[in-house]
Amino acid sequence: MFELEDKLQKKLISALIRCRKDRQPTTVSALPSTTTPQATPSALVHCEEAINLIEPWRTDTNGTRLNYKVPNCDTKAMMKAGYPWFRFSKGAGNRLLDSCPPAYSCGTHIGLWTDEPMPEAVGVETATTVYGSWTAGCKQISLPIQVVRCSDLQNDFLYKYDSKDDGCSRSFCGM
Repeated sequence: MFELEDKLQKKLISALIRCRKDRQPTTVSALPSTTTPQATPSALVHCEEAINLIEPWRTDTNGTRLNYKVPNCDTKAMMKAGYPWFRFSKGAGNRLLDSCPPAYSCGTHIGLWTDEPMPEAVGVETATTVYGSWTAGCKQISLPIQVVRCSDLQNDFLYKYDSKDDGCSRSFCGM
C-alpha cells in the first residue's frame, strides 16, 4: 500500500514539475516585498530525489530508550551523506514531530522535533529550526533545517539538516 502511495506521489510531483516547466512566463509589474515567495523548480526536484526515513523507532516518543549499543545519530549521518533532503514515510510516520518528546525518544538520547509553522506554499524552501529535547528541557538544542512543501497534500514535506554541528546521539522524530 505504501509503495503504491509513493509511486502515485512521485507521478504527481513529476506532473507538477512538467507543468511548471511548460508554463509560459507572464509579465508582472513590480510587487511589494510582502508578497508570497514563489516556488522554484529546483525545490520541486528535491521532492523526487529525497531519501525516505522509514524506521519505526522514529515514532517512539515515550522516552523508551531502545536497546542499542550506540544511539542513532542522524546529524552526523546527514553531514556524511552530503546533507540530503529527506521525508518521513512508512513506519517513521509522515512528518517531523511537532511536540516535545522526552529524553531517550526516537531511538536516541536527543529527539529532534519542531513546533515552528510549516510552509504553506508548494515548492518554496523555508528556513526553520528543529529543537532537541533531553534532560534539561524541550528546547535544549536548536539547529537550522530547511523545509519544502512538495504538494497541497496535508503532510507532504521534505526536510534538510542544514547545520555544521556534528554532535551525535540526535535523531529526527516522526509522527
